Amino acid sequence: MPSVLLDQPHPATLDDARPGPVDPRALAYVSHTSGSTGEPSAVLVEHRSLDTYLRDTATAFGLGPDTVALQTAPSATTPRSGTPSSRCSPAPAW
Repeated sequence: MPSVLLDQPHPATLDDARPGPVDPRALAYVSHTSGSTGEPSAVLVEHRSLDTYLRDTATAFGLGPDTVALQTAPSATTPRSGTPSSRCSPAPAW
């Protein structure tokens, strides 16, 4: 079974580890929600939507390459409100 050891460096070089370009319309992840109906429903999130959300969050909180952040809740958004329901906040770099 493949494994990822997070406490050891990856043996591949950086060039090997970099993925190629991703189609913005490609599926990034699937979130399951019951919404207001109480019935399970899958929400398909495309790469372009995730990219937009993350860039907006970085801009809104002034996050940059040296920012250390901790996210303790899923990155969910409220549909069409334009306001993410859960944003990560910058954590102090000790």
